[in-house]
Amino acid sequence: MNSDELKEITQQLADVAMPPAPEWHLVIIAATAMLVVVILLSIGVIYLRSRRKKTGVISDSSRAAIYQLQLLQHKWQRQEINDHDAAYQLATLWRLGLDLNQLIETPPPALMDQQPQWQELLQQLTQLRYSQTKSKTPFTADAFTKVEAWLKQAPAPC
Repeated sequence: MNSDELKEITQQLADVAMPPAPEWHLVIIAATAMLVVVILLSIGVIYLRSRRKKTGVISDSSRAAIYQLQLLQHKWQRQEINDHDAAYQLATLWRLGLDLNQLIETPPPALMDQQPQWQELLQQLTQLRYSQTKSKTPFTADAFTKVEAWLKQAPAPC
């Protein structure tokens, strides 16, 4: 390459204009908007979780147990099942609806104020389920009402 060719190439390159500097204020505005959206979504999730705990929204397992409990009560009222079988099924729905491994004398913390009624019903169901002789305390529709109320009171896990 001779010097004339080099000058010609250099002159052609001199006409190339560099792109303008990036406009950072648009990037900053977009990043700020995204940050605001993430913060608002986080606040919304926290609010919904706290509201769910406060209003006592029931869990899916409690909702399913309540439905099955109502079916069981109708069967028992129509005498399609006896007290013994109803007691077994009621205890199972009670336990599963509250997500308990087993029914014990102590209710979950949300139901601690109803411990005497809890223990009374647990004793009645135990008597009906495990006793060979007829229970001294008759099985009543009140048992279904109590269990349904407890299923509705227990908070849903978040």
